[in-house]
Amino acid sequence: MKDLYVQPITKDLEEGIQVTTWKYDHDQSLFNFELKFPLEFVAKNGIHYEEKSFFLDNYQDRDQIAEITEVEANEDFLFIRGLKVLANED
Repeated sequence: MKDLYVQPITKDLEEGIQVTTWKYDHDQSLFNFELKFPLEFVAKNGIHYEEKSFFLDNYQDRDQIAEITEVEANEDFLFIRGLKVLANED
């Protein structure tokens, strides 16, 4: 079976938050995602994501997180990566 590739789509949300979705794997039923939060936003607002919860529920309440595969922080940003049900809209 040939892998399909869907070009990454990045959306800018409020206060410097970005979400990117794409597909490039054997399971074509889910989309890869990366959430990028400025650490300043995290410190001010806190965040909490878990598997089977709604993805960015303020933006798309029918989209659900299937799996969180990585959480990483550097000097400026917190990244949450994994798989989700829907892609970003163009």
